[in-house]
Amino acid sequence: MLGKTMKNDPNLIKHLRSAMHARGAEAHVPGTLRNAQGRKSDTELSMNDDGFHFSEYQDHSHKLFYVEWWYYNFCDPATGLTGMVTFAICNPGNELDLGTASLNFAIFEPGKDVVTDIEFFHVTHFTAVKDSADVSIAQSSVQVKDDNTYHIKAISETHDIKFDLVFEKKAPAQLLANNVPGYSDWEISSWLVYMPSAKVTGTVYANGKTTTLANAKGYHDHDWGMWMLPERIWSWSQFSTDDHRMAFDIGFHAAFQKSTAYMMWDDKNLYFPQDNFKTQQSDWEAWRLFWKYPTKVQFSSVDSTGQYELKLIWDVTQTSTLWKYPLIVFEQACQFKGELCTYDANNPGGGTVLETIDTEGFCEYTDRWVG
Repeated sequence: MLGKTMKNDPNLIKHLRSAMHARGAEAHVPGTLRNAQGRKSDTELSMNDDGFHFSEYQDHSHKLFYVEWWYYNFCDPATGLTGMVTFAICNPGNELDLGTASLNFAIFEPGKDVVTDIEFFHVTHFTAVKDSADVSIAQSSVQVKDDNTYHIKAISETHDIKFDLVFEKKAPAQLLANNVPGYSDWEISSWLVYMPSAKVTGTVYANGKTTTLANAKGYHDHDWGMWMLPERIWSWSQFSTDDHRMAFDIGFHAAFQKSTAYMMWDDKNLYFPQDNFKTQQSDWEAWRLFWKYPTKVQFSSVDSTGQYELKLIWDVTQTSTLWKYPLIVFEQACQFKGELCTYDANNPGGGTVLETIDTEGFCEYTDRWVG
């Protein structure tokens, strides 16, 4: 029995990964085809949807594989500082006494080495509620002030990293994946982008100094469900503009989900179906012996109405390797450039430019461990 008083135990996730692999053969049994539920937007969503969803799954035979996380990032145009923090839980039902919470930081500062910190805690150091995104892990917490305002206080065990930030939602929430079925009959997931764009204020302590954020832009999303975590890889990216007029989100090669892309443009919500995607990942860099990750991505797509075409290139500026997970996550700061145009089927690529895009954002690339 693992001691419930332990904190920041790196072996906890190793034991959980082994338990998942021990039952991994079950993850490859084809299941009955099911239809995912439809997307939902802000008028159908509230802070209750951003709450802890495990109660819906707590009696399931495969709850060992249940995972849920609340992800936050920011980009500060005044200082160039960008960063992210994730509050996550795997196996909250504590099967085999392997319920594991994690707190994950990545901080990117121009001219400095990337700061990465990953900490694991027994589930007894985790709390969450089902009617809001109030979450705590050890000495770190998210406090929901109202539907639009969250207070994030995240502190590393060594106190070398401290976030004290307020996120104020500036764009409508989007439930982009709603109970999507997976490869096996027990796999299912949802993806809520609760804050496609946010104003972020507060302080960040890292690299031995405190930086004050007066008007940074931010982002918050939330994933939950059950899937064979060590096997289901994805690519993802996101940006919003400093004035909060535009926000973009894409998941592609998206585990077992259909890929999806969303853009808010003023009062319009544009959706780009997977069948219209053209993507290319390139300029690969090596990590360790067996792995590599892209540092350039090209994307273009026509939206679901056939009226708009989005053309983007994003270049990675810095990479944080979150390697202690059941899979490897390359968390990356990047620069987006591109255009949103009208689309003319008789003149593809030659539409009128409606918006020019040049802004900072984030992306991720994931890979499996070997063996």
